[in-house]
Amino acid sequence: ASRWVKQHSKHLRSGYLLPIDKLRKRADSALYYSLYIELLGRKIQEYNIQPGNTWNIDKKGFLIG
Repeated sequence: ASRWVKQHSKHLRSGYLLPIDKLRKRADSALYYSLYIELLGRKIQEYNIQPGNTWNIDKKGFLIG
């Protein structure tokens, strides 16, 4: 591996990830996910949302499915 790194060193770079801020870490819990899924299920039933009308969207874009 070290020989490969030497051969490709001009294309490689290293760095550090930033730590997750406290609010994001605190929000990342099984309880909050469970509450969200329950709320989502109630809204899907309330508004009669069909599976074909659901989208996975985040900051990067969306995926069909």
